[in-house]
Formats: sequence, C-alpha cells, structure tokens
Amino acid sequence: MNLLIDPWIPVENEGQITLEELLTSTNIYQLAVDRNDMEFAALTMLISLVQALFTPADDVALQDLRTHPMNAYDPPHVEWFDLSHPLHPFMQQVSVGKAPVNPIQKLVMLPGGSESTLFGKTGEREYLTDAELAIALFCNAVFAPNFTSNVGGPLDGPGVHTLVHNNCLRRMVWDNVLHQGEILEFLPTYGTPACMETPTWVEKTVDQTVGADIGLLRGLFYQRIHIEIERVDGYAVAYKAPRVAAKTKGYWIHPHCPRRQYKQSKDWGKIRLGEKASWQYLHEFVLRGEGNILAPAVERATGSIQLLVGGFHVKDAKILDTTFITVPLKAGWQNRQIEIADIVALALSRQSLLTKAAKNIFSRLANKPALKAEKIYSRKVEGIIYRGFKSVQWDEVEEWTGKLREQFNKLSLEVFDEVTKPHMNEPRRMKDILAERQKLNKNIYQVVKRQ
Repeated sequence: MNLLIDPWIPVENEGQITLEELLTSTNIYQLAVDRNDMEFAALTMLISLVQALFTPADDVALQDLRTHPMNAYDPPHVEWFDLSHPLHPFMQQVSVGKAPVNPIQKLVMLPGGSESTLFGKTGEREYLTDAELAIALFCNAVFAPNFTSNVGGPLDGPGVHTLVHNNCLRRMVWDNVLHQGEILEFLPTYGTPACMETPTWVEKTVDQTVGADIGLLRGLFYQRIHIEIERVDGYAVAYKAPRVAAKTKGYWIHPHCPRRQYKQSKDWGKIRLGEKASWQYLHEFVLRGEGNILAPAVERATGSIQLLVGGFHVKDAKILDTTFITVPLKAGWQNRQIEIADIVALALSRQSLLTKAAKNIFSRLANKPALKAEKIYSRKVEGIIYRGFKSVQWDEVEEWTGKLREQFNKLSLEVFDEVTKPHMNEPRRMKDILAERQKLNKNIYQVVKRQ
C-alpha cells in the first residue's frame, strides 16, 4: 500500500479514500478511526504529508487551497511512502538483524515502558492492515516515549501537539499547513542544500545530526527506531526493533508543537504532558510571550476556533495517561491570554489548598486520600473550564472569572467531603477532619480577597 496512491484514509460513510480524493474533491469528509489517539495520529499524519509534499509558496496560494480543491495532484517522492517497498518501506527497515520479536499488538498499545498495557490486553489484535500499520508507526514515532526518547536535542521526547479543528477534513488539513514564508521563520535552511529532507527509513539516523539541518519532511516523519515488520499473508503480525542510540544536537522546531524555554538551560523544548492534567497547560497552548511560543497554525488562527490537543502523559518513559481533546475558544481569545492564565492559576490555587488539607489529616496513610482528592478535583475542574470557554463573553470576563472562582471554591470543599467521608466514623479522626475543613474554608476565602 502506498500512502500517496492507494485508498487508506478512513472516513465516515465512505470506507477508505485516497489522498488524491481528499485533496481534489468538494466532498466534506470526516475521519472515522476507532480510537481517539489513532484518529489524532491519522489527522497529524495527513497534515504532515500535505505539508511536506505540497507546501504552498505564499499566503495567497494557501488561501486558495483552503477554499478550493486542488486542480492537479502530482506528489513527489511517491516511492518513500510505500509500506511494502523492497528497499525502504515507509517508516521501516527491510532488515534489522537479530532482535526480539514482538507481537503486533504491542505496537498498537504504544507501550511507554516494559510494563505499560494502557491500550489493551495482549493478544487483542493479532494483525494489522497496512492502513492501521501506517497510522500506528506514525503514532509511535511522534507520540510514544519509548520511540521518541533518548534522541537528545531536536526531537527529544513526545511533545503535545495543538491543531485547529474544522468539520471538513480537507479544509482542516490546509488550516494547519504553513506556507514557505512561515516555514522559513523557524527553519531558515528550508529549501537549501544544507537541509536534509530524505526520510530516516531511506537514509538512516546518524549520530550527531544537527537539528537545524533536519528538513521539513525528515523532521515531520522522523523515525528514530529501526523497525522490521513481519508479515503473514500480507498482514503485519509482528515486529523487531533493536535499540538505536543515535543522538542529535541543537533543536528542531516542530510546527505542530507549542514550545517552552527552560529557565535552567535556556534551551527551547516541546511542552510535554507529564503527570499534570491537560487544563493545567492550557495557557501554554494559547499564550505567546517570553519563554513560550505557540504552534504557528494556532497563532495565526482568527475568530472562534476549536483547538485540538493531543499527546501522552509521560513519566520515566512510561505512558501514564493520554489527552486527545477539543477545546472551544470563542472569538477574542487571542487578546485574553493573560485572563486564561489567571483562570488556570485560580483553579490550581484551590487544588493546592485542597490537597494540603487532605495531607494534613492523612499523612500516615501515604497521602492516598490526598492524591485521590487531587485527581477528583482535577477531573471535574477540566469540565468546568472547557465548558466555560465555550460560552464566555469576553466583555464580561470579570463576571465570568468570579463565577468560576465560586465553582472552584465549592468544588474543593465537596471533594474534601468526598474523600474524608469514609473516615468520619473514626472518633479520633473526625475532630481533625472537621477542624481541617473549617481551616480549608477559611483559607479559600482568604485567597478570594487576594484574587
């Protein structure tokens, strides 16, 4: 199967269509993938394909492609995107030598370490079709810590990706594609001989690759792992992937990832989802300022948008959780980024007071009730914040912030009651619980006076 020629894009009510059909048709297609992580990966791969192969010359050309289907479809480098190519199959190697054989299910589970089985039980999938294999290979290469870590420098680690949503798949692809002038702003060597565009499965990763010399195509499809797929009757049933230690220097700016400058090293890096919930990073997804830069397609967006946020929460090369969500932002959000940061800080302040109160009571229980309180509060706050952004009137932002403050205050007390209720029948602890709740209530409203 060739990604540029054959039907592989899963869309609603149509089965699978070709990239040519998507880009040259007036039909309004929508992706139809079973899992949200794989759907986000499929969308990101589509955007990356179009970005790398059909980069518009300027904004006029881009606007035309956003408005009208392509008149002609003539993609370059067709042989690079063939999953069964005899010399350099897409994101694979023909042979990797001796290495352990893994069931193909492990590739779909996207393991974040030897013990991670977040995405299913062993044996759930005995084989993958070529379309599923292409999406899984890309998803691992872009998002999974065990595929992206230990690279060093430019492509180190699985960063969060932010995209702009559109109900029309073709339009959504172009909404997230950049023209040549925009690319040159973060990749100055673009289009020059120094910029290496050959993908890593054609020209293997080498030690000490300089980030500034990684081209757009090579970077968007950077496959660090040397992976060999084993097939039975044409289906992928297993794979081998020996550890590769190639490193890079400098930083390669990924066009779909917001970036942060780290204070200690002053190096720029992708914003990564760690143990914190996604709403705690929201201001970094939309706030441009000193030490923080948005993904270019998000920064140039105007009016009301739906922000697509996708990535893995990772700790020590293990996947803790995933975030693949849509965040509605009403028109005017571009000028309200400070208020967005303040709302995140407001919610965090209540979470801090809540967990501190729980720790004061349950310090001898290894803080399990405190962790439970933090998780319950965080999950419920996420819904409050995202629903709020869908309905906010920015000219009434102070009133809206006040309502959110009251919701956060009420929620912190409700969660405190929820996690302490099972212990209220313990006479020696009940007095402490009541005293700590009174203290929590007082602390919350003392914070209110300052905020």
